[in-house]
Amino acid sequence: MDVVVFLVEVVVGLVVSIAAMASLNGPLSSLLVELCGTRERARFWTRYTNMMLFLSPLLSVVLFANPLSALQINFMLLKGAFKSALFGLFVALVVIGFQLVRFTRNQGSESAKT
Repeated sequence: MDVVVFLVEVVVGLVVSIAAMASLNGPLSSLLVELCGTRERARFWTRYTNMMLFLSPLLSVVLFANPLSALQINFMLLKGAFKSALFGLFVALVVIGFQLVRFTRNQGSESAKT
């Protein structure tokens, strides 16, 4: 039963990860092409960001799973897994957002100087 519970938690993390990647991939790719200057650079950073968006919720679910309360698959297990996955996604988005804001501000100040 422990394996099944773990797999259910991982599936919840996967759903959150895939939903985030699917919703952000297009706009993120366009933004990164503009910021990076070339499609090759943007492709790398898009893939890197997608990996972070994919791994963060999964890592959070694995790290913050509560094995004592997860003796059966019920609403509390799903709620806990979803909460952990959203927390991981939130942390990833905050870090990515700060980096993008910092980079766009730097580029904005450089273009204002020229």
